[in-house]
Amino acid sequence: MNVSIKELPPVHVAYVANMGGYTQEKIGKAWSTLCRWAAARNLLGPEAELIGMSFDNPDVTPAERCRYYACVAISPHTLTEGPIGAMDIPGGRHAVYVFHGVMKNIPEAYREFYGAWLPASGYQPADRPSYEIYRSTPDEHRKGEFRMEICMPIESLR
Repeated sequence: MNVSIKELPPVHVAYVANMGGYTQEKIGKAWSTLCRWAAARNLLGPEAELIGMSFDNPDVTPAERCRYYACVAISPHTLTEGPIGAMDIPGGRHAVYVFHGVMKNIPEAYREFYGAWLPASGYQPADRPSYEIYRSTPDEHRKGEFRMEICMPIESLR
């Protein structure tokens, strides 16, 4: 696995919450709402940092209760409204797994990261959600693939 340990900075984001599971349809709807809002404010472009936050493990949490936030990095002075919220993603030590593949393989990437890499790493997850930084999306890739970094907040085993 392509995993490195990095100190990541905090990021202030605007987000749209999807509280109904990790289906492509529901996540797509959250992204559509966020991107319409961000485009109207000139927040999208080559330098935009797009982030997805998954709060639940679908192997444990009922699928329809899994929570996902579609996020875009913004200035702390940017005002949000309606379905658009704002929050800070804390910085700190993270294990960063570079994933390149199609959407259907993302759950397996998480299983490998948490189930294979983590137990042998000497680290444990910190009490904060993991997130994905999208470096390219299926719309930008000729084979319809993602290139993303899965960022797991970590701390040393005690």
